[in-house]
Amino acid sequence: MEQKTKGEVGIEGLDLEEEARSLRAFIKDWEWVFSQEESLRMKYPKKVIAVRRRKVIASSSERSELHANLNEIGIDPKSVLITYIPEKPVKYLLQNQ
Repeated sequence: MEQKTKGEVGIEGLDLEEEARSLRAFIKDWEWVFSQEESLRMKYPKKVIAVRRRKVIASSSERSELHANLNEIGIDPKSVLITYIPEKPVKYLLQNQ
């Protein structure tokens, strides 16, 4: 497989450097959501939130309404982290194998 140089277009016309940057930002936003879980639950219980650069930029009770709000302010919903904040902590049960 050929290595792409800076700014070179990769698979499906995507700029690989930009895709890597976007992925790193997405991961940082997820880490921030997990680290702020309790405060987010207090402020946004039962809400869908949009996060960009470790900041909640929009919230709504319905995902479709959140998407509409983001589009209205000129933000592509695909460009931000969108997640649901439950009212109570989620407990996961993992089966030992």
